[in-house]
Amino acid sequence: MSAESERSLLSIPLDALEAPSDATPFKKVPEVTPAFAALPKKTTKAAKPAKEGPDWLKAWQQYDLTELDLHGLTEEMQLHPGSKRSYGQGTKFPSHCILPCEHSDEKDGPDSWGYQEPGKIPSWNCSHSCHKDTLGLRQLLEMAGHDLVSKFAPAMEVEDLPDLPGGHLRRTQVGLFFHSDEDGVPPIHLSSPICVRALIRDKENGTWSLYLRWHDPDGVEHLVPIPRGMLAGDGAELRGILLNAGCHITSSRKGREIFADYLNQVRVKARGRSVGKIGWNGNLFVLPQETIGEDAGEMVVFQGARRTEHTFRIAGELPDWQERIGVKCVGNSRLILAVSAGFAGPLLNPMGMEPGGINVQGGSSTGKSTTLFTAGSVWGGGDARMGFVKSWRGTANGLEGTALAHNDALLLLDEMGQVDAAQAGEIAYMLANGQQKARARQDGSARPMETWSLFFLSSGEISLADKMLEAGRQAKVGQEVRLVDIPADAGKGLGIFENLHGAEDGAHFADQLRNASLACYGTPSRAFLKSLVEQEDRFKPYLKEQMAIFMKANCPKGADGQVQRVAGRFALIAAAGELATKLGILPWPAGEAHRGVGICFNAWLEGRGGSGPAEIQKGVAQVLRFLQTYGSSRFEDVWEENSTFRPIKRVGYRKLVDRELVDGKRVGGRYEYYLFTDAFKTEACIGFDSRRIAKELLKTGIITGDGGKTSRSIKIPGQCSQRVYCFNRLPKGLKVDEPGDEAPDF
Repeated sequence: MSAESERSLLSIPLDALEAPSDATPFKKVPEVTPAFAALPKKTTKAAKPAKEGPDWLKAWQQYDLTELDLHGLTEEMQLHPGSKRSYGQGTKFPSHCILPCEHSDEKDGPDSWGYQEPGKIPSWNCSHSCHKDTLGLRQLLEMAGHDLVSKFAPAMEVEDLPDLPGGHLRRTQVGLFFHSDEDGVPPIHLSSPICVRALIRDKENGTWSLYLRWHDPDGVEHLVPIPRGMLAGDGAELRGILLNAGCHITSSRKGREIFADYLNQVRVKARGRSVGKIGWNGNLFVLPQETIGEDAGEMVVFQGARRTEHTFRIAGELPDWQERIGVKCVGNSRLILAVSAGFAGPLLNPMGMEPGGINVQGGSSTGKSTTLFTAGSVWGGGDARMGFVKSWRGTANGLEGTALAHNDALLLLDEMGQVDAAQAGEIAYMLANGQQKARARQDGSARPMETWSLFFLSSGEISLADKMLEAGRQAKVGQEVRLVDIPADAGKGLGIFENLHGAEDGAHFADQLRNASLACYGTPSRAFLKSLVEQEDRFKPYLKEQMAIFMKANCPKGADGQVQRVAGRFALIAAAGELATKLGILPWPAGEAHRGVGICFNAWLEGRGGSGPAEIQKGVAQVLRFLQTYGSSRFEDVWEENSTFRPIKRVGYRKLVDRELVDGKRVGGRYEYYLFTDAFKTEACIGFDSRRIAKELLKTGIITGDGGKTSRSIKIPGQCSQRVYCFNRLPKGLKVDEPGDEAPDF
């Protein structure tokens, strides 16, 4: 066999060894005619038989080489692990002679042996000197149809294991063995055939780990990073991890000590980097159990606290997801928004966008949770009840870990009503700001703060502002911009839906989507990420173009910066949906993402009350609510001659105007309210800039001023003139005759 042919043996995959279904023992052919003479000739140089060869090769002519039980020989070699020889000679193992067993000495045991070097076919020798020409023997066996590479080289591959005091190690398909240097001492079976694939370390080279590889009893491969610190002490924690994952470990004390010595002393050239959170790492996207993309350098491995406790799993094929979920989103704006948001998470960092969230708000049984289940199917599932969806119920500290576990992806939080009202605003800030709380180590030094970038979708019967009011807190504008509310009701009488795609009703359609999301999940995100890492330089211009189209069509000209900020978030969601459509992942017509996301954005804008600054809108609402609450209890009717009402905590006056004379009586009319400037600032506008609120009230005509001022001077009966804020045109529908009425929508 040529050197070139010898090198080719190393490329065979490790799982190529298969037991032949018709394996039989060595069998002597009755006829003496050469059985191999009629075999087809090989076309390669290595396949040609030797011209004459030694006498022992001629003896093979009386045997049927096609029925040699070479697989049985392989198993025999595995059951009798050999002794490791000096470097370059591989491992020596006992076996029966390749020739039929007439001259085998059953009393003395195997009378043949082989030398196995890493990645090569064994060389056999026999005490009877019946075969010495290894190359000629290989040629004859190959001519007889035996695939020596798949039968021997993969199965008997031996790595350069460390020498340990008093013996040496050897790994076979049966397991990892320790062979004592003492004669007559049987080998110790240490574990399943575990191996160290690489040494990995964090970006500061401060924490080193062993990247262990093994197969469980079902044949499932496990690749797990184990910190070397677990080898300290008796290593019980490490063994517990391996045992739980289906790796056999010896129960003997000596065996455990030898196994720990092996892991401590093993030397591996391969290196890798460990990362503590999923998401982008250079041009690679790291997930708990896989890394998407190829790097010419070293491997990147996720090594976080939630490596095994995650729902980034896959079920079904992409066409299944497209048929059962993707197609049914068409025509449903809330589903379009949710699914498109699932593809937007990995685009935040590449596009330089900030994290943010959307809360689907509405009454029970409107299908809010269905939007979350549908969006979650883009990334994964596995939880029999919740799929990929998490719960709002938890503390801010607890949700930090959840956020880290969804970095550069999508986080779904169901039922805002379950969260502690006192922490609702803090959680919204934390998730959108992408940074955990600063903490100190035991020695007082600051711990490094973890960061994340993600999109999060929420559902709830109430808004963030209403939830915070339960704890007596007022939502800040920054919180409401980071988590914006859109109504769950799409306005078609079908809850969140607008198109049932042939379903009997909204409830049945919701059940279809939920059941499908629990059965088909994870494949869309993998296809999307694979396209991103392969076309990194191409998708950014397309996304910018699509975002510009959305902004032009939906964001009002001259809109406040807060509105533009939220519009940019919706624009990225729409662009992500259009990109996934262009890549063939979403089975939607072009423009569907723009349409659906645009409907949701305008629903938010309408509910907000316009495109002006949110602080102004909220401040105006608060002033009008103040009038509504105290209009008849704290404003004195000083112009009414017969009035005896004197409020204890007076904040101003009111005057009945525009009354009509009917049958000699004055009826109807409306009230004008004159609010003291101090009360306007300290009570009605508390928490807001009273000057900006007054200017907005003047601009909208709700109050009238004089001399360019927002307040005006009026003459009070029996008193001197006073400067007040004159509310002479209240919004239509505002009722202030009785305290406690609710403020209208404006």
